[in-house]
Amino acid sequence: MVRESIHWRKKTCKDSNLNKAHVRFLEKSLYKITLSNPTSIKLFNSSEPSGSKLSDSDICDMEEYLENMLFILKNLGIINFTKLIEKNKNQFIDEEKPIFYLTLTSDRIDGSGKMLQAKMIVTENGYRVLKNSYVEKEKRKSFAVHAYNPLREQLEKGGYFIESEYEGCYLLKQDVDFTSPSAAASIIKNRATNGKKEWKLLNGITLDEHESM
Repeated sequence: MVRESIHWRKKTCKDSNLNKAHVRFLEKSLYKITLSNPTSIKLFNSSEPSGSKLSDSDICDMEEYLENMLFILKNLGIINFTKLIEKNKNQFIDEEKPIFYLTLTSDRIDGSGKMLQAKMIVTENGYRVLKNSYVEKEKRKSFAVHAYNPLREQLEKGGYFIESEYEGCYLLKQDVDFTSPSAAASIIKNRATNGKKEWKLLNGITLDEHESM
């Protein structure tokens, strides 16, 4: 297993443009994190914040902003948002967990004409992309300056991707854990991606819809 490394970069321009909708989104996200970490955080507010509806691009930006917030708070020793559990090296995937699929670009197809996909399950501590998931090789130019790009390069250089039988795609060599679905999706697609919308069950239900049930 590999835990995601969160890479901090200065973003003065984007961060200075936060509005009330962004703040409400962050407030609800932090509330959900607090609920999932009752051993490390005391929750005094019993009312769930309303949150806000944002565009896909804003959601991706706010998830990146949230990860930077958590990174700073944790490393300053102010609060620990991470609940650590010991994992058995021989631990098997829980077959009862629903599997979410992420489709690669339209020209990535297998021998039978089906589009190549990555697979992911939701764990207690985050989002686990499964071994043998297909991974996009080609990177969009805009992704070179994205916060998730250093992680993508780290995994690639670390040998976590191997050649697949299909042109333009790697295979994931082993399971990899991420702290957000957008991080997982962006690493797979090698571009900025809203994981809440693009990870889907076989019946078409998005991760966002599934987590709202």
